[in-house]
Amino acid sequence: MNEINQFNQSEDGVIRVGQLWRDRRESNVRTLKVERVVGDRVELRVIRQEYQGEVTEPMRTTNMTVARLMSRNFILEQETQR
Repeated sequence: MNEINQFNQSEDGVIRVGQLWRDRRESNVRTLKVERVVGDRVELRVIRQEYQGEVTEPMRTTNMTVARLMSRNFILEQETQR
């Protein structure tokens, strides 16, 4: 698969490298930075995590589908950050 800088999903929007997303939940909230888009998958870096009042910056990677990131489970926090 080829790496791309963005994924367009006409009805839902666009995922771009550099965007910041966060979990839409009350606990264990992560801030995720889009590092790569490959096909219909997104590689993200967990740049901030808040769990039981403790904030950490784990800087670990995680992967998910474009559909999952664009679901109601996540909120776009910042358009791009390189």
